[in-house]
Amino acid sequence: MLIGIYSDAHCRRTSSILPLYTNSGIYTVRLQMIVDTYEWMYGLFSDLHVDLIVNCGDTFDSNIIQSDELTAMSEALSKSYGTREIIISGNHEVLDSNGLFEACNIFKNGYTEVYNKPKKIDDMISVIPYCNTDLLTTDVLRSISNKIAFTHIDIKGSELRPDYVLPTGIEAELLAEYFDVVINGHIHTPETLKTTKSRIINIGSVTGLSFSDSPEYTPSVCVFNTDSGIISRYENPHTVLFRKIRVDTTFELAQFLKQCDSGHKYNHKYAMKILCPYAIRDNVRDILNE
Repeated sequence: MLIGIYSDAHCRRTSSILPLYTNSGIYTVRLQMIVDTYEWMYGLFSDLHVDLIVNCGDTFDSNIIQSDELTAMSEALSKSYGTREIIISGNHEVLDSNGLFEACNIFKNGYTEVYNKPKKIDDMISVIPYCNTDLLTTDVLRSISNKIAFTHIDIKGSELRPDYVLPTGIEAELLAEYFDVVINGHIHTPETLKTTKSRIINIGSVTGLSFSDSPEYTPSVCVFNTDSGIISRYENPHTVLFRKIRVDTTFELAQFLKQCDSGHKYNHKYAMKILCPYAIRDNVRDILNE
């Protein structure tokens, strides 16, 4: 079985320093990125003959949705080819702790399923949407124990970015007691956590968000082969990459710009924050404008 996986699209009008509108004037830069990302992603999953799609949470950036955000996401979802899709609620979408009010309720249709509480879906897959991890007792985990768990939770020890590791959350070893594989959204950087019994994987975000992003990660989607256990990663060609650097000379800046897409298949768009000496700021601006 092939499972297409993505997480943390964070659909919203804009973020960080992104300009508000595209040249077309229909959507903001960020919303157009979301639509383009979904069209590419669904096309990729179709070409790979994926059997199931799982969205690991934070489709929206807020539990309050603006009209243009709703329209953009509706267009994005219309790119689907009708494969069954599981959507779990993330922390950004939930208004109340019991999951009664949450933005993803709009996705309930013929081929999508929305989950806002821990649940064993079948003999292979369980889901754990965002919740207070103190509520994930051994009794709860035992009741949904399974081969694979798709989650959107705080896992202690996860690396949000190179300079910050989650100090709280559920222990990875506890999850390993009840699931053979755990694939977690929420953490925007991909990582496999060390456990003795199973694979605990932070899948990473599908779109770039802000300068808090890891400077080493390109947002991606994944395909999990449940027979072989192999997870394949595919870089999103439409994401904006946020990069912040300090340079002392224009030569250093030129070298950084030269290597920006080194190793990447695509020529990505960038949002850059350049810290430099005041004396060279005009030259830096000229180089960036070119």
